[in-house]
Amino acid sequence: LFLDHPRFTDELLKNLVASVEIQVEYLIRHLAPDMNWRISQADCLVSCGLHLRFLPRAADWLKLGVRLLNDARHRQIRPGGVHMECNPGYHHWMTRVMHRYWELATAAPELGLCMTRELVAEMYDYALASTRPFGGYNGMHDSAGAIGGSAPHDPPPDFSVHHGRAAFRKQAGLPEAMPPTRQWYPSAGQALLRDSWGKDATYLTFDATVWGGAHCHLSRNTIQVHA
Repeated sequence: LFLDHPRFTDELLKNLVASVEIQVEYLIRHLAPDMNWRISQADCLVSCGLHLRFLPRAADWLKLGVRLLNDARHRQIRPGGVHMECNPGYHHWMTRVMHRYWELATAAPELGLCMTRELVAEMYDYALASTRPFGGYNGMHDSAGAIGGSAPHDPPPDFSVHHGRAAFRKQAGLPEAMPPTRQWYPSAGQALLRDSWGKDATYLTFDATVWGGAHCHLSRNTIQVHA
């Protein structure tokens, strides 16, 4: 994008790389303890470690990023594939991250990443269960899904959970079958129910959410009906 611009000089590129190096070293000293912040920081370390592998510390960044991601996979993903925040919008983001790292684990097993296709499949099933029939997020916690159309925090137009799940299952060699229309996630404390997978389905949620951190609201016993 920038190579032909007269101001994109070798000196500017050198300064940009030096800035990234300083920021990554700062990040390592200020890692978040948990939640999506820690996973996104680990994502940054792996990305910088791979793309800037000519730097002396890049191998250390990569090794630490992999260790943090593997740790987060075990600590943050609850039974049933639910991300610890129990929040549809953030869970969808974490699903896409774990999908990418399953792909990387498959392509580069020497890195030691521990994401499995079974994990990602469960995460996609919860992601699908936590969307309204038209594809937007349900309104649990910080997801703020729209009632009848697209809200600012709904999945971007180029990412449909239906499409993403189907594409992943084909890529992973899994059958195309849809999950049950009525699901209870005890590790999240959420019932996510619908009468079909069609866009005209009636959809109901019951929230007894296990506390998932800063993006949860005190909304226990909330019922949503989308018809």
